[in-house]
Amino acid sequence: MQSTSAPSRSAFLRVVAFSSATTLAAPRNLFSQTKTEKPPPLSAELVKDFVVAGHGDLEKVKTMLEQEPGLLNAAWD
Repeated sequence: MQSTSAPSRSAFLRVVAFSSATTLAAPRNLFSQTKTEKPPPLSAELVKDFVVAGHGDLEKVKTMLEQEPGLLNAAWD
C-alpha cells in the first residue's frame, strides 16, 4: 500500500512566497484593463426617445439601433 504524503509546510510557504514575489514584481499595466477612447456622449433627447420607445415600439427601437448602435448601452434617468 502506497501512502501519499501532503507537501510539507515549508514547501507550501516557499510556493506562497515565490507566488507573492512574482505577482508583486509584475508590471502594473499587466493587470490594468486596456483603456480605449470613449465615444462622445449621446444626446439626452435621443436616449430618452430610445428608452420611451423600448416600452412599446419595437420597430422604432430596431430603427434607432440601426442608426445609433451606442444606444444599446445608454442610460437615461
